[in-house]
Amino acid sequence: MKKKDSNLLFYVSLAITAVFALWGLINPTSLTTNLWKWVYDFHGTFNWFTISLPLVFLLILFSLAFSKYGKIKLGAKDSKPEFSTFSWIAMLFTAGIGVGLVNFGVAEPMVHFLHSPKGLAGGYTDIVAGKNALSLAMYNWGIPAWTIYAMSGLVIAYFAYHKEASFLPGSPIQVGFKDKPWGKKLGFITNIMASSAAALTVSASIGLGVFQVKNGLEAILGMQFTGLTSSLIILGVLFIGYTIPAILPLGKGMKFLGDFNIVIALSLLMFTFVFGPTRFFMEMILSTLGKTIIDLVPIATDTFIFQDKGWFNDWPLTTLIWWISWTPFTGVFIARISKGRTIKEFVLASTLIPTFFLFIWFSLFG
Repeated sequence: MKKKDSNLLFYVSLAITAVFALWGLINPTSLTTNLWKWVYDFHGTFNWFTISLPLVFLLILFSLAFSKYGKIKLGAKDSKPEFSTFSWIAMLFTAGIGVGLVNFGVAEPMVHFLHSPKGLAGGYTDIVAGKNALSLAMYNWGIPAWTIYAMSGLVIAYFAYHKEASFLPGSPIQVGFKDKPWGKKLGFITNIMASSAAALTVSASIGLGVFQVKNGLEAILGMQFTGLTSSLIILGVLFIGYTIPAILPLGKGMKFLGDFNIVIALSLLMFTFVFGPTRFFMEMILSTLGKTIIDLVPIATDTFIFQDKGWFNDWPLTTLIWWISWTPFTGVFIARISKGRTIKEFVLASTLIPTFFLFIWFSLFG
């Protein structure tokens, strides 16, 4: 991208982000009310599109992976992976799953169990409602969610490594439709929307992280952290934690964070598995795996057309929109770290490995 275009992209995106930031500072209630109105308006018109999109992506990705195109390397034919398989997978995992996993690994299955149309609120027995709850949680966090990231990352990676496009979400449009008069403009608009979405989504994630860390500290220490000061201290710590790995070279910053993150997560998981009801956990993992596979198509095609859509709007649809809003960030990142990997390797690793981990995580903590 030319420096002039790069500067324009930065300043326009900055202006859009600043508008929302100032709106939130001046009148947070108005911002929240309007954002939810826009979200619900979108759900009311396009719920069929949002809920089925992961299944469409899944079919496309696996068709590519197991076709002749699956052998294509992201990069030159003789290019080698920049990172070890462990570090690569750890960074994929870290990019796609944030601070919410610890909280929602417990909370989300409980919400579905109690309030979903396929839970107790829908008249199901507690046993069936429990199985449905984990299946619904895995639709939101498992393969469907990761196909969104994988599709974005694969498109960006292919055009970056084979068409010399920039690592930007709009670059595939600009390069793929360079012979069209609208190609460059549409790609630029896409970059503006993507960069603004990335900034706002990361901000929202940090904001959620502040309250989750605060609640966690209160539960562990038995203390109450009231007022703005404690929140600002936690925000400062999280800001440093986000910023240092981002400004360091990729091989030092995000690689270290990814390795550290996966070691902590695996340690917590193994401790719970070994010292908890291990036999029950094994049964739960197997049951959740089978139920999730069986329910994949039914969930992807169920819009609860004759039922109250409150839960449907707030959880499956909003969660999937949340993942989509992360794709400008995660798509570029996983494309950047995947040089030297084949399309088949990219698709299978970025969808199946995180999902397998999440099967175990939700089965234990959910």
